[in-house]
Order: sequence, then C-alpha cells, then structure tokens
Amino acid sequence: MQLRKKTYLIKDIRGDRHGETIQDTPVSFSNADAIIQKLSTYLREGNDKAFKEALNADFICEGPLDNFQREYSHGSEYWIWQYQKYAVCPVVEYLFFNKSEQFRKLFCDENNEMWVYTALIQSLENTSLTKEKLFTLNDDTLTNLTQKKDALYQYRHSTSTDKQTAIEQLQPQLSNLLESEAPALIRNINQPSVWRSHLHILDFKLRFKETLHSKDEVFKDHRGAYDLGWKRLLTNFSTILFPPLAFANLIYRAATGSWLFANQTETQIKVADAEAALWPGLK
Repeated sequence: MQLRKKTYLIKDIRGDRHGETIQDTPVSFSNADAIIQKLSTYLREGNDKAFKEALNADFICEGPLDNFQREYSHGSEYWIWQYQKYAVCPVVEYLFFNKSEQFRKLFCDENNEMWVYTALIQSLENTSLTKEKLFTLNDDTLTNLTQKKDALYQYRHSTSTDKQTAIEQLQPQLSNLLESEAPALIRNINQPSVWRSHLHILDFKLRFKETLHSKDEVFKDHRGAYDLGWKRLLTNFSTILFPPLAFANLIYRAATGSWLFANQTETQIKVADAEAALWPGLK
C-alpha cells in the first residue's frame, strides 16, 4: 500500500512590485523526523492540544508539481506573483504509511492515556484511514493473513537463493505473531477497555507489517529473470521493438533506478498482498 496524495497546496513564493521583491516565501518540504520529535515532546508533556494540531497539520510531501505566475495591476501600479503547487496530506496519514515504527511507538505505548487514542481517532477524519480499517482483527482476518503468509512461503522455490533464504527467515517470525499473539487479541477483544484493546491490535498489525518489510532490501533486487514475472519481462523486451517506449523506459530507469514496467518484483507483490490483508478495505 502507498500513501495517496490527494490534496494540493498552492504557495506564493515570490512577489514583485515594479521589479522590486516585496515578498519571498520559499516552500520547504515537511521534515518527518522533526515532526515525530515534536509529537513525542507534546506526548511527554501531556499537551493534548498541541499534539492534535500537529497531527492534523498538512505534510508537504511532493513538488513543486507546477510553477505559474499571475499579474495584478491598479492604475500605474502592478504586481507579479509567482506560485508553486505541492502535494500534501495529513501528517497522521504520512506517518502511518511511511514511518510505521515511529507511528507505532507514538500511539501504542502502554503508558499512553486515553487522550492519545482520542487524538488519533479524531485525526483520521480527512484521511483514507478509519477505525474499522485500523482496528479490525477477527478470525477472517487471521485466516486471510495466514493464507497470504503461506503463499509467500510457497513462492520461495520460484525465486533466487537470497530471497528464498530471506523468506524462510521470515516464516517463523510471522507464524509466531499469527499463532501466538493474534488469537489472544481476538479472545480478549475490548479488554481491559475498548480503546486499549484497539491500540493492542494496532500494535500487533504494525509489528506484522514491519516484519513483512524487514527483508525489503533483498526482495526488491531485480537481478536476473527470477523475480520479474514473465509478463513484465515480455513487456520490457517489447520496448526494444518500439523506440518511444524504449526511450521512456530508459528515462524512468535513470530517474528512479527501476524499470517503468517492472517496478515491483514478484516477491514484493506477495509481501504487498500479505500487508493488504492487515487492513481490510484500505487501498
């Protein structure tokens, strides 16, 4: 799953009046680590108001997506304002998708009071996240997770030796979470309290996600034909026959380090399928 950046923030970055700069406000990308540090400080201080405000703030995560200017005049006076457009999302959503471990430590600490849970729930209002998606854990979820875990394990013989070893190392860790921890969470749902139970479930899900992705450096390796899948290999080879596709593929490779039509290996797709089973309904 990936963060969906649905909101665009337009910032004026420079204003000129008769050639003289009257305002210059360059935009800086949001710093996730600094935001996490600030949230941690508010948490320690019990400053629920500042914590909620920081959690609901805009996170500037991509751009500039566009540059444009507008001219204004009044009599002999004229101004030129230059603008930039950026992709933004709520801080809570960015942290959930991109800073999973820090997100878990912020919200799932046993020492947290109920106001932290309340702040989290309230911050979800304008996001793709909901209580149902974050805190659902039942027998169906467990069955689905087990099936996806087993599919990843069965795939190990179809990939490279390094990835096979990594999958085999993951298997007992994932099985322990599903067989030792999940059933107890399901049995004790809403105990000792609803909000505490929700945070225990969220903690479990995020640890499962982190374990799944602990071998990402191995799983993303595209070397050889093992893990590309024949359809994507065929698609990439077809670019050789069509120069415009080949050119686009080369440009994308130079910019991102991945081929345009084969961004994910088959192992990564299996991991993504298992992660999706954690959050029913979340795309």
